[in-house]
Amino acid sequence: METGFPSPARGYEAKPFDLNSLVKNRPGTYLMEMSGHALESMGIYPRDWLIVDRSGKIKPESVVIAEYEGEYVCRILSKSLNGMKLLGDNVVPIIVNENVKIIATVSFSIRRL
Repeated sequence: METGFPSPARGYEAKPFDLNSLVKNRPGTYLMEMSGHALESMGIYPRDWLIVDRSGKIKPESVVIAEYEGEYVCRILSKSLNGMKLLGDNVVPIIVNENVKIIATVSFSIRRL
């Protein structure tokens, strides 16, 4: 037997969260940890986890992972009159050419507390 009034939050309980719900292509998706400050204006900070999708559609203004000079970089793919560039905060733009391999798109970022 209940006494008192029912909770006003009854029926609004939090549903369990499943990271798999964020993944469209399981074999081509992985987690990557962000390092550096190149995308802080986008809300992506050092130590954030990135959900990276190798099958994601690569298009201008996407956040992408690229291989450049033997290292992975996370930048914004931008289209200009002179071609494609990888842009970030306070970093030198990278011109996309045969020496730059765009590997994947970033579909989500997860902040560590």
